[in-house]
Amino acid sequence: MSKSHVPVLIVGGGIVGLSASLFITSHGVNSLLVERHAGTYIHPRARGANGHTMELYRGLEIDEAVREAGASLSPTMGIYKGSTLIKVIEPITRKEDEGLRKFPLESFLENFSPAARTRGTQNMIEPVLLTAARDRGGDLRFNIECTAFEQDDSGIRVTLRDRSTKFESTVHADYMIAADGAGSNTRQTLGVATTGSGTLGYLLNILFKADLHEFVRGREFSICLIDQPEVRGLFTSINNSN
Repeated sequence: MSKSHVPVLIVGGGIVGLSASLFITSHGVNSLLVERHAGTYIHPRARGANGHTMELYRGLEIDEAVREAGASLSPTMGIYKGSTLIKVIEPITRKEDEGLRKFPLESFLENFSPAARTRGTQNMIEPVLLTAARDRGGDLRFNIECTAFEQDDSGIRVTLRDRSTKFESTVHADYMIAADGAGSNTRQTLGVATTGSGTLGYLLNILFKADLHEFVRGREFSICLIDQPEVRGLFTSINNSN
């Protein structure tokens, strides 16, 4: 690492870490973000950003870019249930050229905020945040892992390792933001406990490609719950195409 000291070190380059980098930069504070993966998230996890998040992104002037990134999901609406996808979707009358469909109560909520919630998966939104953060001077480095840290009277001393070269270096920061997940080593090292009921279950996510454009066109759905004696799960649309 070329830096030996930074005001703020951000560990984790997901939605939270990337957003933190943008917010910190907007206040004129320099930061260094490190993420152990080689790039932004590749799985279409999550379904969108709520209204308050979009208000915050509007303050950063990136709300329209975030909205555009999830444009392929904009016609998506409806949560259905049935024994098969085709039995649920096929009988639905097509809505031609309707375009963007509003969430329930969205017209009412527009009276209170200029920023409406938007659709978009994590792998759609993260590249927008990364580009904006770098364009504004943020220092964001991927494939870099935080292996250890300790606090002293003047801040945090962090050991970083390049996962490609295995080279280790030390950075001293005034503050460190742990944005590397609820189950991260950072959280465990700090002894930050969780509350609530704990693990509620286990899910298997399967991302597959199939040309369903003509099938779902005009009757795009958000989620379709499949309930059979042999199997129970759900389909979620990603781009209403394949």
